[in-house]
Amino acid sequence: MEPKIMHKKSFTAIGFSRDLSIHSNLEEFYDLWSNFEKDIEKIEKRKGNLNIGIYQNKFKEGIPLEEFCYTAAAITDDDASIPEGMNKIQIPESDYAIFTHSDGYETFNNTYKCIYEGLLKNSDYKLAQAPSFTMELKSFLTGAIEIEIHVPIIKSKVLT
Repeated sequence: MEPKIMHKKSFTAIGFSRDLSIHSNLEEFYDLWSNFEKDIEKIEKRKGNLNIGIYQNKFKEGIPLEEFCYTAAAITDDDASIPEGMNKIQIPESDYAIFTHSDGYETFNNTYKCIYEGLLKNSDYKLAQAPSFTMELKSFLTGAIEIEIHVPIIKSKVLT
């Protein structure tokens, strides 16, 4: 699983958030997305129809913990108003390692574990302390699953 490395400009997203962990079951994610889908029309100034899942990792001494704040969100203009019960999140400009997951949702945590425990540890990059996010390119509703996982990174080794 080789990532693409891309630089992304900052952007704003609005959605529902919930504290979860890598041990959370899929139903907790489905419930959050279901509530989001019911209220998506309340979000003004959306940019396109692509929704994202935002992982705001909690860190201890630079290492991500098992707990995180997850947000089901829509990308919006910076000046979009925030509907009641939702949050506005600013995703900072950063370099990202972009991985593609095309297995079922039940194996998604395995992919994340592979990224954080293997691929990033054995590369020239380390995890930046910024949110990661996912973009669903093909939905489970269509029977095909393809998700891009955007992990913020910084160079860990300085080349001279």
